[in-house]
Parts: sequence; C-alpha cells; structure tokens
Amino acid sequence: MKKLTSFFALMMLIGTQCFSQTFGIFAEREEAKVAGDLFTDSRTPNGGWVTRNGATAILVGEDLAYYGDSALQVEMFGLDSKEYLTFTVDTDDPEGSVTRADFSEFNEPDTWLVMFIKLKAEMSPNVEIQSLRDGAAVSESDEPLSKFGLNTKAVDVWQKIMIPIVTSTFEGHNHSFEQLAQFSLRSRGAVGVFILDEVFVDYRPKTTFGIYADNPDFKVAGSLATDSRTPNGGWFANGVVASEVVDAEQAFAGDNCLNVAMDGVVSKSWLHFVYDKDDPFGMFGSGNFSEWNDINATLVLHVQLLMECDFHITYQGLRNGVVMEESDEPMTKHGMDKTKIGEWQKITMILDEGLEGNTFDFSQWAGFNLRDRNNVASFLVDEVYVICPEASSNVGIAPMKQTGTNMYLRNYPNPVSDITTIEFTLPQAAPTSLVVYDMLGQKVASLINNTLDAGNHKISFNVKDYAPGIYLYELRSGNQSQVKKMYINTMF
Repeated sequence: MKKLTSFFALMMLIGTQCFSQTFGIFAEREEAKVAGDLFTDSRTPNGGWVTRNGATAILVGEDLAYYGDSALQVEMFGLDSKEYLTFTVDTDDPEGSVTRADFSEFNEPDTWLVMFIKLKAEMSPNVEIQSLRDGAAVSESDEPLSKFGLNTKAVDVWQKIMIPIVTSTFEGHNHSFEQLAQFSLRSRGAVGVFILDEVFVDYRPKTTFGIYADNPDFKVAGSLATDSRTPNGGWFANGVVASEVVDAEQAFAGDNCLNVAMDGVVSKSWLHFVYDKDDPFGMFGSGNFSEWNDINATLVLHVQLLMECDFHITYQGLRNGVVMEESDEPMTKHGMDKTKIGEWQKITMILDEGLEGNTFDFSQWAGFNLRDRNNVASFLVDEVYVICPEASSNVGIAPMKQTGTNMYLRNYPNPVSDITTIEFTLPQAAPTSLVVYDMLGQKVASLINNTLDAGNHKISFNVKDYAPGIYLYELRSGNQSQVKKMYINTMF
C-alpha cells in the first residue's frame, strides 16, 4: 500500500503539471511544451522551421545553446527585407498559402510568445506573426523585436523576449489563431548573426498583483496595500521627494500617481515599494511571494519623464539563493527612453532574468525600489504591478537557470530508444536518490542512492531492456523532490 500511495502522489504531481499550458515552437525543456510542440503535434504533421529568401540557419550544440542540446544559429544578410527564419505548421507551405491549423487556445488575452536570443552583432530583426488578421483573412504583420525589449546593442548575452501576441497590435493589426499560427524572424534590412533557443507559447491563465495600482485589472490577486502577507505594505520615500498626485488627468490610470524628484546628491536615495514600510530591507520579517519565481513572471511599471533623465530600478529578495539583498540597473537598460518627455512609457521587466547578473527568489522577501544612483531626475510613476500565472493554472515553471533552493532535473534525448542522460543540479549536499517507475508504480531502476555534493550531476540510463511506454523518474535530495516523464521507444 505504501508503494501505491507514493505512486499516486507522483501521478497527482504530474497531473498538476498537465494544467500547464505551454506549446513548444523550438524548445527542449519539457515545461515549455506541456501541450505539445510544432514537431510532434497532430495538427502539424509536417511542422518545423525553414529559412527563406537568403537567410541561413544551422543547428548548433549545447555549448552554444541557452538550454539543452541544441539551438539555431541564424544569419541575415540584409539583401532582402523578406529574409526569414519561419516556424511553420507545414515546411512545404511556409508562406501559409494553403495549410490551416486551429490554435484557438492561443487566443487567451495573456498569451505570450517567449524566446531567448543572443545577438552576435548589433542588429534589430523583426518578429512576424502569420494568422487570422483583423478577423478577415490569414495574413502576416511584423514589428521590430526592440519594441518588445530587445537591446539591439547587447552582444553575446542571452536576452529573453516576451511578446504579448493577442493584446499587442502588429503594424496596427490584431491577430487570432483559429486558422493558423506561424511565427518568423525577418531581416527588414538587418544584417548579422544571432542564436535563437527555447521558443514557446505560454497561454496559461495569468493574474496580477498591484505594487502601486488603481486599475482593478492590475491587482486581481491583491496588492501591497491590501494583501494579508503585507499588513504594512505600500510605498514611502527615503531620501527622494515623492508625493501622491490626485488628478485623473495626470495619472496613467485611475485618480492617483506619484510625482518623484531625485537630486542626485546621495546614490542611495530610494522610492520603496515594500511589504513592510517599517522594514524596507527585510531585516526582521518575511513575505512569501514564490508565485513571482515563475519563469515568465513580469514586473510592469508606467513612467512619465518630466525632464531628460535616467534612474535605477531595484529588486529585493533572496539573491542568488544566499542572502537577502538588492541589485539595481538603469531604467534605460530596460527600454526607457530618457529623451521622451511628457509621455507615458510602459516598462516591462522579466523577474527571473534578475539584475546585475544576480537572480532573485521571492519566496521569503520581496520588494522593488526606484533609486537615484547620483542621477538628477523628475518623473511620474503609476500603475506598477506584477503579472504571473494564476496559482490554479499549474505549480509554476521555475527559472531555466536554477539558483538558490531549487533543483533542476531533465533527461535527453526524450523520447529515447537506447541511452538517455539524466542531468540534475542540487542546491546543497544531501542524501540523494534517483528512481525510475513504470506507470503501474513499480520501481524498475534505482540509479542513485548516495550522498551527493551540491552542483551539477549527470548519469546515463540504458533503456534497451525496457518495454516502450511512459516512465516516471523521481529525484529526491534532502527534503526536496522532482518528478519528470520519460518516453521510451525501443521498437526502432
């Protein structure tokens, strides 16, 4: 009975993951393709990627990939504005002239196209959507990737781009996906090489948490001012001058916004947004916002500059899994145009990307600040909130590059016909076991039962003597565990 109870617990965990709604476009991570992917879905028997009109692409290995074994290295020459890398439902019809496939599940309002890109030269390719345009006919529209946060001057660093494909307009057009869903990167005259990896669609139901927000849509799951975890939460000024402006004409939304002035004299002058105004640096209390640890949790804020200026944004939390601390970066690094005065700018920041090369875990402490860093600045700020998947949609997708107390686990190749490599990362040294089960809950292999050091580990598993089917493998280390599926196909 104990064995069956453990097995059903494993199945319940796997079941909760099935509520995850992600679809792989070019992705190896299982959590990025829970609902299938372009290469295996029944709607896309000939799905994949192609290049057109002079663009070239080659598969490169894990040493160049963001995640897993491979990525795409793409080169565009700028000779034709219609040089394409296209992810298509039919590689024989990449223009989408004939083939149709219903992806109406992508029509959820909070659907994002997610990709990881590394520029090898300064350039700005466009992203193109091909689907039902304006409810009239299947057609395509494109916009610069820089519109969605690509830093075109950041070379040899991975950038994560999240594109809201339903709520954004592309060239003034709206797109829906009940007839077709194809995505491309096109040159539009851009010249250079880039590496692309882990492209997927995230259409999980999303919710919002208000940091400083009037609009009810921006605080569906609560706010710093009202949440039970933040009985003394809110904003306050520490070395900067900030006042609340009650004027709907000046606010981005609602009736209020904050007017902030920084004199640049002291670099540690702050406008704090914290869960406890009496403990802005998390010295005494704690607040669990682990839902913000999801790979696609995003901080949104609206800023209107009153002069040409820059200032810094700060995250506060468990930094690199080690210490309660903060890191900050200039707002201009995250898309703010310091020359755009008197207009509201929407700034979007992906939390799991961290700041200053540091990652943050928000399960114990969470806060955001605007600080001067010796900049003289004057601006309005309004409608600050976090958007993340609803707690009921799944157990969350942890960051791909694990830190802190998280474990990382995968196997590749998957499906496997002979030998697969199980790769995992442990946050600390602990007694560790790795066990494989069949779908009846029977243990079929015990691969590890030993104390292992913290860090990265790999082990090979030969499946040639196992019947084809779905297997579960469970990693336990200390008081943590993870379960993943393995697909064995030994018929070929």
